[in-house]
Amino acid sequence: MELLRLAEKVGIHDKKVFDLQLVLARSFAFRAHASWLILSQTGSSSPELDTDIHNKEKKAEMFKTLIEYLRDMIYHPKRYKPTALKLVFKPKAVKTDNKPLGISTIRDRALQSLVNLVLYPLVELTSDPNNYGFRVHRDCKLAIGAVKSNLRSINFKKARNSINLRYSNYKGGQFNQVNYSLNKWILDADIIGFYDNIYHEWLCNNLFLHPTLIAMVKQWIKAGILDAGIYSDPINGTPQGGIISPTLRNFTLNGIEERVLKSIYPINNGYSRKQIKVTSLIEGHITAQPMPLKLGVSIVRYVDDFVVIAKSKNILNKYVTPAISDFLKERGLCFSSHKTKTFSLAHKNTQLDFLGYTFKFSNKRSSNKTSKRTMV
Repeated sequence: MELLRLAEKVGIHDKKVFDLQLVLARSFAFRAHASWLILSQTGSSSPELDTDIHNKEKKAEMFKTLIEYLRDMIYHPKRYKPTALKLVFKPKAVKTDNKPLGISTIRDRALQSLVNLVLYPLVELTSDPNNYGFRVHRDCKLAIGAVKSNLRSINFKKARNSINLRYSNYKGGQFNQVNYSLNKWILDADIIGFYDNIYHEWLCNNLFLHPTLIAMVKQWIKAGILDAGIYSDPINGTPQGGIISPTLRNFTLNGIEERVLKSIYPINNGYSRKQIKVTSLIEGHITAQPMPLKLGVSIVRYVDDFVVIAKSKNILNKYVTPAISDFLKERGLCFSSHKTKTFSLAHKNTQLDFLGYTFKFSNKRSSNKTSKRTMV
């Protein structure tokens, strides 16, 4: 895509990138695609939300109307004013955890879709490598796989036995002279009211969008809310159910992975200079070689749900957690003191619940094939 190539060449905040964003948003191709994305959704034909568009003739007419409407709004943004959001509660298995969706009109959704076509590729370009939420070709199961991979440790005892059997003539026994730590610590993070507390000011000041498009985003996040006939204006946050909301939320937390890695740089750099002797197998001979000692810290995120995995509790408490707290504070967010916890799966009766899956420490292979159960 031309926009991405230009952003990579001159920088994502360059004026040329902003000007091209507006050109693309005004183009017929983008307006037509944004309109098609909205009308092709199942909810677009809900009579309680918008005009009845059940048959093909009415959808074709609405398609033309939306294309012209988008052209008018993009060329004359001062005429635009979003309709108040209608709160709809989506039923869930746990009734106490129900969250309202802010439903807007088809015209508002089409305009959000148009701006999102421009914003999403840029957010994707700057996204964290281990963020798996609302991204193309990424999903919940990949996030679960990443957590499992980071929690898994090598069974050095089995490795020793395998090599000893293969090279039975070796009697040195250096493997027994090395101690390996298989213990890993987890920061299971929870953010208080992530959807409702993102600073509007921070969001609008940091979005890499043309000023005309930022003005529209500002109107969407500040749009009034109609709940059972009662009107209110939001102070912070992004509405659930908005077309552009997932992109804005990913944008808000993008960079947290880099912040985590920077937080441990002082100690990680020191450890990388130290060396330990590790026995290894080279060309059929077991030898002791000096190797750099590094601290492994990884973060896996699905939008606002994330875990940090490290080799030490001290690293998480002293370096990682404060760095993340500062990162969240800049955006109007903070940890939940009741739900955020640091622990190790090696401890008795501990488990990690992440995205509907449960991780437990096990020395044996589990035969449980339930999709909502993962053993580590």
